[in-house]
Amino acid sequence: MTSDGKAAVVARMWPDNKITALNYLWSTLRMMMAQPIPRIKTGPLTKFTDWMKANKKKMAERHGSFVYVVQLGARPEAQGQGLGSKLLRRITEYADSQGLPCYLEASSPGSRRLYLRHGFVDVEEFPDLPVFSMERPAVKAAKVSP
Repeated sequence: MTSDGKAAVVARMWPDNKITALNYLWSTLRMMMAQPIPRIKTGPLTKFTDWMKANKKKMAERHGSFVYVVQLGARPEAQGQGLGSKLLRRITEYADSQGLPCYLEASSPGSRRLYLRHGFVDVEEFPDLPVFSMERPAVKAAKVSP
């Protein structure tokens, strides 16, 4: 929490491909309320949501079930303090405990660097924006002998 009682970081995740493009867009807009929202024409928006849907479908075909990290973000005043890393670590620990890979879209160079540091790899870049689909395989914990 920030000093004024607002959430400093937030993450949303869904199992598998249970979120629709419309829900994703709505949750993204709600999360970005404090930021200026660029005008997006219907054609490019449809192209982008189709790209997202196709990438999630490919992920499901490759891996079966997976954890979809819909959003992960920090308020500007809370960035650079390791809070996003802590939250992302909790998400990947959960996914690992379930034996599931993770999938997300990185929407900025900074978020992409964060995800790369946490074991995500680029899968595909959206042709019209600096957005990458990324995945992280499930990491199984090593068994310790008694």
